Amino acid sequence: MPANDEQGNTDQGDQAAAAATAAAAATTSPDPVTLLTSRLSGLDAKVTALTGQVSAAEAKAAAAETKLADYESGVIKGDEALRAQLVVEQARTAAAERKATLNLVTAKYPEAFAALGDAAASMSEENLAALEARLKGVVVEEVEEAPTPKAHNESKTTSASAAGKKEPTAADIRAMIESAPLGPEWTQNG
Repeated sequence: MPANDEQGNTDQGDQAAAAATAAAAATTSPDPVTLLTSRLSGLDAKVTALTGQVSAAEAKAAAAETKLADYESGVIKGDEALRAQLVVEQARTAAAERKATLNLVTAKYPEAFAALGDAAASMSEENLAALEARLKGVVVEEVEEAPTPKAHNESKTTSASAAGKKEPTAADIRAMIESAPLGPEWTQNG
């Protein structure tokens, strides 16, 4: 009987292994039609993207060929048109700056502008202010020079020598001390 038990166990083991293999096969291999349909849609998406890239590259190439043909035929003469536009814009900018400067000078220094006209725009602010003050009759204050520092101990040496004082000697200092009005305990009996 042990053989039957062993044989029965092997039959059950074979059946379990077959069931597990069938379940694994069912989960890992889907329906072939579904598999092919998903692959086809993925390939269609790639073809569509590549077709778009090819058409964009062809459009760029066509535009470059057209531009080259225009340059060669003389329709467009390089950057000459752009340079002419740049010169015109620079002239406009310079005129606008000059007009703004003249308006500023007219508003800030009317007397100087009346005397000089457009030439006032090229003068500095200090010169315009001085001219404006002169034309209005206001006296322009001169700026004082900053005082220069004296040499080391110059003020002490010049005041002592200017007064004609001599330096006191030891005897003079002793006489000053003895003649000072001090109390009796500080006097020396000599």
